[in-house]
Amino acid sequence: MRYFLYIFDMHRVFFVLTVLFSFFLFSCSKPGDLTISRAMKSYQSQDYDTALSLFKESLEEDSHYSPELIYNFIASIYLQQDDVEDEQVFRVNYLYAAIPIIPLVLLVVGSKQVQLIPEISVPVAMLVGTAIGCVVVRPDVKEATKKFFRGTGDGMCDVVGLIAAAACFTAGMKTIGLTDALIEAMKSSQQIAQIAAAYGPFIIGAVSGSGNAAALAFNGAVTPHAADFGYGIVELGSMAQIGAGLGRCMSPVAGAGIILAKMAGVAPMELAKRNAIPTIAAALVVMLTLL
Repeated sequence: MRYFLYIFDMHRVFFVLTVLFSFFLFSCSKPGDLTISRAMKSYQSQDYDTALSLFKESLEEDSHYSPELIYNFIASIYLQQDDVEDEQVFRVNYLYAAIPIIPLVLLVVGSKQVQLIPEISVPVAMLVGTAIGCVVVRPDVKEATKKFFRGTGDGMCDVVGLIAAAACFTAGMKTIGLTDALIEAMKSSQQIAQIAAAYGPFIIGAVSGSGNAAALAFNGAVTPHAADFGYGIVELGSMAQIGAGLGRCMSPVAGAGIILAKMAGVAPMELAKRNAIPTIAAALVVMLTLL
């Protein structure tokens, strides 16, 4: 008898808790939560059109779901929809996709470590890849020639210009004595050298928006003295390169960051704030791993 009373009391407790939880859930819910719930049910039943409409409707309502999560739901619906026209648009041509890596393959197989073919220079590998691409794609020769030389000019502007700017920056550091002062400070303490190697290029990359310029400046001025700090040139140079790249990832003035922020409809500074903690932590992990 006591057992049945116990079970009865437990049912009563469970019923009261259920009622309280339901009341709490109902009182804390927002209008958009119900819309998203209906959208998820439609998605599970493969009624993608209704689900898509409801998810878009929920964006205009207040809910506990972030807009980013709702957009992920919408993206998954687009991926699930069996649209033949879209499938044709996004179909990958694997032959075309393989052409851009031909110069890289030529450089690897012709390197001193592999030597499957005679060693070739970077310009020759790029020209070979371009020629193969023209044969496979068969574009309009006139337009292809214009785009080729326009791309060459863009490369001179974007890449060689950065290298020249980094060289000027390095020379300026030496002229004003900043390089010598930094080297002496790094010689005095290996911990200072460790932090400077990781976060020096990181800060330059974040401020300038260019990882290459930051790495070239640091590697040109400081890395040749790696033995004085108790490190190898490879380790210090790798740390500078990775740190500069991570700093660029959280830069609000980096070209890629500005484009992605515009696509996402947010300010570049918001993107930089979001990337700040992961990139700083990643630089710390790499520093502890390499140095």
